[in-house]
Amino acid sequence: MTTGPLLPITSRVSIAGDGVAVSASRPGGDAPAQSPAGATLAQIVAQPSALQAAISAAVGQQGGLASLLADLSAALESVDLPDTVQATAQQVLALQLPLEPPPSAEDLQQAVAQSGLFLEAQLANADAPTDGDLKAALLSLGQALATSNSGSNVRAAAAGPAPAPPYLGGPTRGQPAVVSNLTQDVAPDVAMARLAKETGAAISRQVLMQAASAQSGARAPGDAAERGWLFEIPLATPQGASIAQFEIDRDGAADGQDEDEPVWRAKFSLDVDPMGPVHAKIAMSGGKVRVALWAEDGETLDRLTQRQAELSDILEEEGLSAQVAVFPGAPSAAVRPPGGFTDRVV
Repeated sequence: MTTGPLLPITSRVSIAGDGVAVSASRPGGDAPAQSPAGATLAQIVAQPSALQAAISAAVGQQGGLASLLADLSAALESVDLPDTVQATAQQVLALQLPLEPPPSAEDLQQAVAQSGLFLEAQLANADAPTDGDLKAALLSLGQALATSNSGSNVRAAAAGPAPAPPYLGGPTRGQPAVVSNLTQDVAPDVAMARLAKETGAAISRQVLMQAASAQSGARAPGDAAERGWLFEIPLATPQGASIAQFEIDRDGAADGQDEDEPVWRAKFSLDVDPMGPVHAKIAMSGGKVRVALWAEDGETLDRLTQRQAELSDILEEEGLSAQVAVFPGAPSAAVRPPGGFTDRVV
């Protein structure tokens, strides 16, 4: 996995008008496709007021990836889209992680690397491929839609309510698969206007996760113990695209532990039919691991409880001293610090 700087100067953000526009290019390469003027995210992170402005702009535009993926699939089947839009839409859809057969550890590692969080670090390395990166695919899709529908005056309405904006330390929440309501008789310009709005919302959500992750490194530059990563992975399910949300961080050694054995923590949430919302928190230090699982669906809770000992045995077979617990509902949310997001929807 790429662990270099998340947001070098090749990634630019423009704060203007109706939201945040993002572009990226390799050092010495072509000029950014969008927003050539504007501060870089790396510079913005070092300036609290500029960072807050960038986050505020992204919060107002961000939206879930699940609705975009559902509409992309529907549009490819029923709308006469330009070739460039079709090609870039297929690139985005191809980045879903299949759940059948169950993904391996290598599959998950690749999905994390392609989540969009590390795009700029890959761009800083001229030899690193970016073809399979989610954020890069979204940027290409946004450019194709803007170019193909530039003469249209259609303004798209929101497809549905946006999920809560992501922030480091906040509750993780999976996005369930949704059904697109794009009809077969929808005009191409109307469909592309909606796809463009949803693509911009998905990119803004990527900006929020990258800014949160970059802020975690800025707390103590060069100290990996202060690093946190916040990202999402699209999952391919029979019902459509579902989005799993992850947060990974590490801190110093636990009490009584060797200084070279920091505590790694991970949490994730997914909402896949018929399981319903499932949440996990994992803490690992040295050869010890603690796993806590929550299920909001009663039948799923029963199944997890029945297999609790089996999961513990699997971890023991990997040489880990494991503690596994299963709970109903969802994890309790930590108290949000002052200065966070406020829901103003009435």
